[in-house]
Amino acid sequence: MARSQRLQATLVTGEIKQSRIGYMKPILHPITDYATVQECLMTSMEATQKVQQQVTFVTFDYADYAAARIAFDIVWDKSAVFSNVVVHLGAFHTMCSYMGALGKMMAGSGFEEVLIEAGTCASGSINQVMNGSHYNRAMKVHKLMVDALERLLLRQFTSQSPLHHSQKSQLEVLAACPCFECLVEVMSNTECIQFVEQYSAFKTALVNSVYVCVYIIQKLQNPVIRHSVSDFWDNFVFPWV
Repeated sequence: MARSQRLQATLVTGEIKQSRIGYMKPILHPITDYATVQECLMTSMEATQKVQQQVTFVTFDYADYAAARIAFDIVWDKSAVFSNVVVHLGAFHTMCSYMGALGKMMAGSGFEEVLIEAGTCASGSINQVMNGSHYNRAMKVHKLMVDALERLLLRQFTSQSPLHHSQKSQLEVLAACPCFECLVEVMSNTECIQFVEQYSAFKTALVNSVYVCVYIIQKLQNPVIRHSVSDFWDNFVFPWV
């Protein structure tokens, strides 16, 4: 069994109820019409009341962004009627948009060159990764980049503050079997908790020191250096570390 499956099987406890998916009668009108969107909201509220659910969640795809804006206008304009309605974009399209925005901010920082030189992404597909249109590949690239940065940070930290034998053994057990019981056992160890706190403090200090470096770089006259270095650290590394 894979590690993620073992962890999921451990975390899921109690009775699991089977989900039911139903289909509503289609509304044969343009989704961008005000009346159509309002009818969708009203129909969703009626379905919610039938299953005795207090909050109505209405999801719009990214392609229906105009309809989502109309839905927000309706909910805000008639807050008394739609007080329990939550409108949001689908998680898939929201993530694609986020990765596209992240790729746009990172463009020209050397991010693409790192991926190509490492063999993580081919030059022919780097544009799809950067704009978020190739979801699977973009997710793989960002996960690998974050993992590499985290490993570099951890390596630097352990070179300054070596692990004790008990800490190393506990973390090796967790890495070999990342289940809930092992996590609880590690987090009940005082030395492991101290290690995590020290590592968090190390990353916070690093972020502050990098901000100082970025401030100095921004004072330089070279606009290429100022843009590439500051954007790389500020827009990609900091949100993850």
